[in-house]
Amino acid sequence: MKKTLLLFLPALLALAGCSTPEQNKDAVKNTSPRFVEQDALALQAGKKLADQYMECFTAAVKQNDFSLLKPALPADLPLNKQRAHFADQMKWISGNLGALKESAYLDVFRKGALCEYTWKLTFEKEADGKITQIDLPYIVRTVCEKNGEVKILMVGFVVR
Repeated sequence: MKKTLLLFLPALLALAGCSTPEQNKDAVKNTSPRFVEQDALALQAGKKLADQYMECFTAAVKQNDFSLLKPALPADLPLNKQRAHFADQMKWISGNLGALKESAYLDVFRKGALCEYTWKLTFEKEADGKITQIDLPYIVRTVCEKNGEVKILMVGFVVR
């Protein structure tokens, strides 16, 4: 059985929603040029935020230095818990994946106000004189709130 694990920052917000046919009619009406423009701006803002996070995250992982990740973390997160969580995750990364060698942006998947930006992270691990390369997807999920503010909801590896 395959299990999906999302590692690193815990989900900051769980979104669930139900809609009625009446609500769906309202969603269809929001295809005006103004709404499409706002959607495009939110997508750009989310990508910029995700890029900033990934720049800090990859530097922190490569150098095993939590202080390099701090600028990309939301101000309301308890840093002591995140520092401890980062240390635990670095143990997992070094033991299971090895050293981070490169990252490459893949794509964005959108669903309403949620955007999931995906990178491929490439690690190299040496064992018994052989170098093994491991590629894993890493996501940065953002949400565009009703006030137009874009926030990171969660980040993490997708491990199957």
